Amino acid sequence: MKAQLDLNGLTLVGNRALNRADKLESQSAEQSVLQQEYQKFFRGLIAEEGFNKSPFEGNEEEIKSFFDKVKKRWVRRKQELVDDGTIDASEAGL
Repeated sequence: MKAQLDLNGLTLVGNRALNRADKLESQSAEQSVLQQEYQKFFRGLIAEEGFNKSPFEGNEEEIKSFFDKVKKRWVRRKQELVDDGTIDASEAGL
């Protein structure tokens, strides 16, 4: 049985993430290093994947692929930040 992708749910989650990123950007002086790094990471991945402003410009498969990459790559990026001493492991949730 093939799993059905909940596109509406992904759209809602993604839009909330973008709205939060925009809100955090306006409060950059108050951001933690981890928040700043996530914002750069997320926006960079949007650009890398060829989306203009939002991952929801793509079709269902592209959106699913995008968020799979976010999940996998963010874990690796947090580990890099811990390894280079930018943040500590407890802050990264590792």
